[in-house]
Amino acid sequence: MKKILILTMLCLGFVGFSAKSFAQSSTALAPFNDATHTYQFKGITEGREFQFYLSPTINELDPTNEVSDFGTFVTSATGSVDNTGIASVKIKWAPGASTIYGASGTNGVYLYVKIYETGTDPAELAICENYKAVKVIPVANAFNVTLADLNDPSCPELDPTKDFQPIVTVASDPAQTNSGYNAGKSTIQFEVGRVNTSNDWNFTFDLTTTNAGNFTYSVNGVNGTQASTLTGIDAGTINTDKVTIEIVLENQQGQTPEFGITIKSAKDLVTLAEAIAANLPGLDKHTVKEMPAIGDFFGI
Repeated sequence: MKKILILTMLCLGFVGFSAKSFAQSSTALAPFNDATHTYQFKGITEGREFQFYLSPTINELDPTNEVSDFGTFVTSATGSVDNTGIASVKIKWAPGASTIYGASGTNGVYLYVKIYETGTDPAELAICENYKAVKVIPVANAFNVTLADLNDPSCPELDPTKDFQPIVTVASDPAQTNSGYNAGKSTIQFEVGRVNTSNDWNFTFDLTTTNAGNFTYSVNGVNGTQASTLTGIDAGTINTDKVTIEIVLENQQGQTPEFGITIKSAKDLVTLAEAIAANLPGLDKHTVKEMPAIGDFFGI
């Protein structure tokens, strides 16, 4: 029985490991549409000239036959190798690169580097040229974010540590004026997570409200109140898988507050791939149930 249990645990562990290992993310050789990656060839003599170009053709040694619909060179595709011995170029892949050069297109495009010499002294004239290439297969942009309300719907919290105070003091005046009651505060949370990347990331969001009264919000060190601009809130640079949007509201008797979060944009801050707007999660709302109103005490 123990052997069966151990084997079962090992199998479950392997399945969990495999699911994580095969999570899709943008890489240099399988870049997302709209992503940016750096490509380098090392071990080159300082001072040699380099030229990068792309072609879907194997053994294409004529740079004039290069294609231009792959995207753009963010850094210069030509230059001289410095003392690091590295020829390097940065490419931002086109939004439709996977359609043209992906598995359903040409099934890849080759990034070539040509190394040559342009000098005129005898040593330089003795240098010919050489080429290397690597196959790149762009894929559809799968970067996205998730949005979840962690406790919808909820009742107002009746927590003395959050200012709830039910005891009233009654004045001796004829009206028996009441004082001292405090409805307290409640906390609600939304969780936003990154999908198909382990890089630093960012998102912006809108916060909508109904019958909200006074409240504060915080996310990743970004803070605001009901008086703040509640559209296009920038969550800053995030280096964890998930982050929490926390809203603390002042409870109101006889009201049903509602808060909504809409993710407006999201970006991988390393590859610069942006989540496709149509794939972003829709509006997620949280409702705080009504706190029954209790009027003043009056004794007869």
